[in-house]
Amino acid sequence: MRLKRVSPGRGFSRERVQVHKSGFVAKRSGECIEIPVVHPDGTGQLAIHGFKRRGSCYSGHGPDERGCRMPVKAIVFDMDGTILHTLPDLVAAANETFAQLGYPARTEAEALERMGSGGRHLVEKLMPPGCTRAEGERAFQLWREIYIASDYVGTQPFPGIVEALRDLRARGVATAILSNKFDAGVQALVERFFDGLFDLVRGEIPPAPRKPDPTVLLSMLAELDVRPAEAAYVGDTVVDAQVARNAGVLAVGVSWGYDKTEPLPRDELDAYLRDPAEFVPLCTV
Repeated sequence: MRLKRVSPGRGFSRERVQVHKSGFVAKRSGECIEIPVVHPDGTGQLAIHGFKRRGSCYSGHGPDERGCRMPVKAIVFDMDGTILHTLPDLVAAANETFAQLGYPARTEAEALERMGSGGRHLVEKLMPPGCTRAEGERAFQLWREIYIASDYVGTQPFPGIVEALRDLRARGVATAILSNKFDAGVQALVERFFDGLFDLVRGEIPPAPRKPDPTVLLSMLAELDVRPAEAAYVGDTVVDAQVARNAGVLAVGVSWGYDKTEPLPRDELDAYLRDPAEFVPLCTV
């Protein structure tokens, strides 16, 4: 594999690193990093599109004859819109809730505009203006009961996700989920659709802070015995990119999922993937 090299001391904060075959080596302070990622130009080729240094996260593992490596050892995933298509059940539960409370029904397009910060945020933002905090809490509790009882008949993994997860695990890569969805719902969905495919799963458990706060993500990496420099966070929202940056892990965006009013900031991502099969190259250099 031919590689693009950057001289030590130059750094690589917001630099445009030119694509060269399937990877690159970025050197800094006499060490180097080699991480293949995917260019967002639709070619499907592995490439760098603007790698950014975050503090001293990327230190390398020591030189060898080609330089040094830092493959990703763990990938943490968002859930809704990243590995699972959950929107139909989320909206159906919201509309059943609102029908019982006398509120107007909402569309999937309206729900998409409010996705990314958990079920409580979604329900409260879909409610009519002027509702009180107590009314919001009542609506959320009712929505959660209805959502869990729905048996997730309208939910399914995105194409290729299950196969990609099996491939990652066969290669020894740790896999985990961190979602802003309430934890009981996250655990139930994993048991239903991804049994045995994740080492660690976390939803929202108050009072632990939600994404984009990095506290829970960093705690999960410590539990997996993986450094931030050896991890990636994969998601489909701005909140996901923010938690990755805040934790000092690779920020990986995906092209599938939901079309939101606030698109992923591609210039703030380390990789943008168009197919779940592209997870594996993040972990092999």
